[in-house]
Amino acid sequence: MRHTELRTQTADLEKLLRCAESGEECSFELNGRRHILYGWGQCDGVFLNIADENGEVLWQAVGRSRSECAGQLQREFFERDSLNL
Repeated sequence: MRHTELRTQTADLEKLLRCAESGEECSFELNGRRHILYGWGQCDGVFLNIADENGEVLWQAVGRSRSECAGQLQREFFERDSLNL
């Protein structure tokens, strides 16, 4: 699994969505806290999580495809112009 690291104070939406759609693990820093975006596929769908630096899952999407989960990420966080983690 590839890993991308984003070191910015605000998450880069395009990079996070690319990671979500490709299945690439992506770590990023937001408001001084470290987060990780990761996903996996199972027989009943695709799961996409954002967890904090302690491993606590802060957000999860379940869909039929990676792009469906990426769409949920975009709608739930970024269309409101904030990532509330």
